[in-house]
Amino acid sequence: MASARGQAMALPTIPEDILAEIFLRLPTPCDVISVCVSFRHIVADRSFLRRFRKLHAPPLLGFLTEQRFEKLRQFHPTTVLYPSRSLAANKIALAADLSFRFLPAGDWAVRDIRDGRVLLLGSSTHGGGPLSDDIVVCDPLHRRHLLLPPIPDDLVALVKSASSIKRRRAYGTFLLPPPDNDDDEENTSFRAIWMAMCDSKLVTFVFSSSQEQWRAGPSRSCSDLFPGSFMIVQDSSFFSRRHYANGCFYWLIDWRDKLLVFDTRRMEFSSVDGPPGTRGFGWGDMAIVEEEEDTSGIFMRASETSYHKYTFRWNSDGSHSQCDMVKTMSLDSEYFYLGSVRRRQVLRKVLRRPCSNEASL
Repeated sequence: MASARGQAMALPTIPEDILAEIFLRLPTPCDVISVCVSFRHIVADRSFLRRFRKLHAPPLLGFLTEQRFEKLRQFHPTTVLYPSRSLAANKIALAADLSFRFLPAGDWAVRDIRDGRVLLLGSSTHGGGPLSDDIVVCDPLHRRHLLLPPIPDDLVALVKSASSIKRRRAYGTFLLPPPDNDDDEENTSFRAIWMAMCDSKLVTFVFSSSQEQWRAGPSRSCSDLFPGSFMIVQDSSFFSRRHYANGCFYWLIDWRDKLLVFDTRRMEFSSVDGPPGTRGFGWGDMAIVEEEEDTSGIFMRASETSYHKYTFRWNSDGSHSQCDMVKTMSLDSEYFYLGSVRRRQVLRKVLRRPCSNEASL
């Protein structure tokens, strides 16, 4: 009788492929590593980890600030906002070499950070202006780095003259997100892009670490992007003042009420209408954040103390919906947008003190 009751209460064994689907839906990596020891082999499998990374963005553990003239860098853990991540954030702060002492000797400046990698530019050792800047991509946590090879002469020849770029000072180098079809299980490969406004067109070169070489990237004339006008960019920081959301980089063309867009999934440039009234506003007056899949939110300054929020969606054919205003929000006039990280906004507060130019993040 007892044996029959025990058999009736026994539960069937759940297949491991079903368990993997359950674990994939856990909200954070901390939840995954906390599973029962008997299931650890499931969550440690490379195919499971690859699928988990695609479904869950890595947690924001902190951000790095740099004072370029004083050569001071500081890592700021997000322990106040996310106490559950304090252990991982503090470990990174202690373990990572954010002074970059493991890099080759030189005067390195941080230009971009993505997926745990840092891209730095160094003073050119062989002349030629921005086309010959030394570029290194490193992993400060594991103290690994790759010094990118110089852009080859055949690609340099595609640019009319390096001196014209240097005079206009409209160029930039930054990291690209991994492509959607990326099968790199160890997450060791990366892509970087060199971009410039040369005369009347945009020119790009793309470096792939898996192929270990530069290749010509997408190019587009300004007359195609902005018909009826000639786009002149003389601001050295234009390409560094970029926004990123859902696979696309954005730059505000404040004198045209337009956004310059670079779609990393299609690897192509386009221009879209910005929110109404963007003409005359600067980069610090706008932030673009990710929302639902293929939907982005734009926060645009409306007055000194208020911002409008707009949303737009990218369609499968590469077009996008009209910007629709959804609400107005208040924000102290001392705050300016520095950018965003997925769904989070990063703001800077300028401390208004007599005889002081201090600022805090």
